Amino acid sequence: DNNSALLERASKNYPSASTVSTISTSEAASIISGENLLDSAAVASEKSLDDSGLGILDRDICPNNKTRFVVLGVVPSEQTGDDKTFLVIHPPIKDKPGVLSNSLKFLEKFNINMESIQSRPDGINGYYFYIELDGHKDNENVRKAIESIKSSLDPEGKYSDAVKILGSYPNTHWKDED
Repeated sequence: DNNSALLERASKNYPSASTVSTISTSEAASIISGENLLDSAAVASEKSLDDSGLGILDRDICPNNKTRFVVLGVVPSEQTGDDKTFLVIHPPIKDKPGVLSNSLKFLEKFNINMESIQSRPDGINGYYFYIELDGHKDNENVRKAIESIKSSLDPEGKYSDAVKILGSYPNTHWKDED
């Protein structure tokens, strides 16, 4: 995970540094410049740093890093035969060992490749798990796997956010680009 590698390198090289979230990397550079924060740095493109009048301290601190953008729409995409589905799992039971592992076993059972997974705290001692997988939500195996995950996490159907499909879309093969 590139973000983990970047944070590890930053904490090793700058042990007393703290991280601050901003809307964009260019905004971070702009804030540092605008507020004349001489004890701060931004991880940003060379153009953003130049536009903000900042110098470059180090290059290639996170090689092969890529930014992905999401296009939202109201019309669901049709199956193309080469699709991805993005979903979020929010286990209702917060402190149960193996809850995520047990959920992911259904992907294997229905022969579905998981492309990526990221976890984010939910603010109430639990996590959201964002998962990108191969296949369209309307594909029989994907549908069965998601239904199985939902049933596993919430057998009584009490929690509407245990599993949510955020969408399916044609595979862009963004990882294949250089």
